[in-house]
Amino acid sequence: MNESSPPLPEGTPGDIPTRLQADQLLRDERFRLLVQAVTDYAIFMLDPDGLVVCWNTGAERVFGYQEAEIVGQHYARFFTPEDTRAGEPDRELRTAFEHGRFEGESVRVRKGGERFLVTVLISPIRRNETGTFLGYSQITRDVTDRKRIEEQLRHAQKIEAVGTLAAGVAHDFNNLLTIINGYSQILFASLHEHDTARKPVDEIIKAGERAAALTQQLMAFGRKQVLAPQVIDLNALLAGIETLVSKLVGEHVAVVMTLVGDLRRVEADPGQIEQVVVNLVTNARDAMPRGGRLSVTTRNVELGGTRVATGIKPGPYVALGVADEGEGMDVATKARVFEPFFTTKAHGKGTGLGLSSVYGIVTQSGGHVEVESEPGRGATFTVFLPAVDGPVRPEPAFPFSPSIGGGTETLLLVEDEAGILGFGRYLLEKGGYKVLVAANGAEALEVAAHYDGVIHLLVTDVMMPEISGLQVATRLSALRPEMKVLYVSGYSEEAVARQGLFGSGVPFLQKPFAPTSLAAKIREVLDG
Repeated sequence: MNESSPPLPEGTPGDIPTRLQADQLLRDERFRLLVQAVTDYAIFMLDPDGLVVCWNTGAERVFGYQEAEIVGQHYARFFTPEDTRAGEPDRELRTAFEHGRFEGESVRVRKGGERFLVTVLISPIRRNETGTFLGYSQITRDVTDRKRIEEQLRHAQKIEAVGTLAAGVAHDFNNLLTIINGYSQILFASLHEHDTARKPVDEIIKAGERAAALTQQLMAFGRKQVLAPQVIDLNALLAGIETLVSKLVGEHVAVVMTLVGDLRRVEADPGQIEQVVVNLVTNARDAMPRGGRLSVTTRNVELGGTRVATGIKPGPYVALGVADEGEGMDVATKARVFEPFFTTKAHGKGTGLGLSSVYGIVTQSGGHVEVESEPGRGATFTVFLPAVDGPVRPEPAFPFSPSIGGGTETLLLVEDEAGILGFGRYLLEKGGYKVLVAANGAEALEVAAHYDGVIHLLVTDVMMPEISGLQVATRLSALRPEMKVLYVSGYSEEAVARQGLFGSGVPFLQKPFAPTSLAAKIREVLDG
């Protein structure tokens, strides 16, 4: 049809009504073209009995029916059987008729039987001049992807909140475990080989080590660990632990590694990525108690699309996949699989922290982890790590001798946790050092100001009230340039990074630490 009204004969009695009719036809045609051009929304009309009378292009895309297939069919065809039995189609139309509109969310069914979530707006249509009821207009939008993204964001927010809580608890336990584990190891070393107290003390040490491992997993889940990222070849890392993986799963599980050539490099803490692999492999093994095939794969991928909406940066990634042939998971289990302490294993068979620590380590490394699973069809966990350019760094040589001694240097120990301060002083004085102590930053500055001798090393907690460890070190280093510094903390990488430490290569020791670890680190810094 032309953009202007067709020419009409002039001077006839029917001239004005005919022109008005032509204008109306033109408006109707333009409106029809407008509706047909909309593809994101299903727009169609029902007669008063609920039968489809017209159908736009968007409706074809959303529901899958061509216009010739659906015109004359009842509106109930788009509903699930259970909603139809419950009278939902009639209820929606009745609400629209009685109240002037119906609006809501519901589940609809496509031509192929697939169910999907929609928003629906139904309005009654009446003739303007007479008010005669002609039927209903319906606008339907598929919101399945939007709802999925919203659910992913809600889940991520919940995980973030739980992770923050878990990491806070873990930090407090790290301080306590430093004291418990430290003194118990010193006590054990002081006992004679045949002393009957050695066994119970040894059990205390073992329990403390298990507790320390649990707190580390909590820190990993909350993305609060201190990581040491470096450029690594994931294929080489997997090849290096292949024997470990085989021993871990046992003879009843066949491990098949498929590692793509020319795999991009990633930047991550190699020790933590090994932990990710071990946790995923252990989970896959436990999912196949009667044996089966465990597949480990790597590949290069490009991420974008809907993942970007959930906070994943688009670009090149390296994908690490671990798949099993176990019983799989239902939707409810899959939704909770990364939550700390959630486990489907029998009581006493698991802590529920393995997969949550995988989530934390991967997320803290700038990556993303997904799980695909259905009941009876196994599970596939896929870890995505951002690809980077740059050469792989060789493993550093062991920095100090396994035979760790003490020394005679003067150390200034600054720690706001009284128990750790006492433990550190006891340990270091036992090693021969002269130890000055301070319970906070202000006290450390005062102690140093009144000490006339050389302070060889400042050992300070990072996060302290009022004056931080970094501020103490900065002020004292200006006055004592020969003094070296060792930072200690049980706080998160982010919290420590805010103090300006990371990226400058400063010596650092993570809590909880064993007496030998503290002694070795001090000796390394002093001799460095």
